[in-house]
Amino acid sequence: MDLPSSALIETSMTQRYIDTYLHVSWSPLLSCLFIENPSISLGKTRDGKPFGFRRYLSLDRFESEFQRTYTNHKFWKVPNPDLRQRLRQAIVQKVVTHYSMYLEERAARGMHNQPPKSTPEQLKELLDELFEG
Repeated sequence: MDLPSSALIETSMTQRYIDTYLHVSWSPLLSCLFIENPSISLGKTRDGKPFGFRRYLSLDRFESEFQRTYTNHKFWKVPNPDLRQRLRQAIVQKVVTHYSMYLEERAARGMHNQPPKSTPEQLKELLDELFEG
């Protein structure tokens, strides 16, 4: 890639801003799905499951927090179409991927007492509407 060093620095700074935004605005939402288990050592539970899949929090809480976060960010305007798309993709990657994993683990454990209000695809469609202003 033959970009001038100033363009590389700008790209790197933009990515850091995106990462910080994701961490501050969207990562707390994921804590509604999985909670840390103090009995985990070296990233695995006693039964060999990856860190975080041992205990669950409320699906209702995730859904209400998602709506709150989504509503707070829905009308933010990002005029640059490339940046807008990068932000959307990063949010979808973070939120929808973890939500899908949660639903798969939940089904595997037979936790069908309450069906989710939204599918991962529906969340993605909503997130694809962000930042239009």
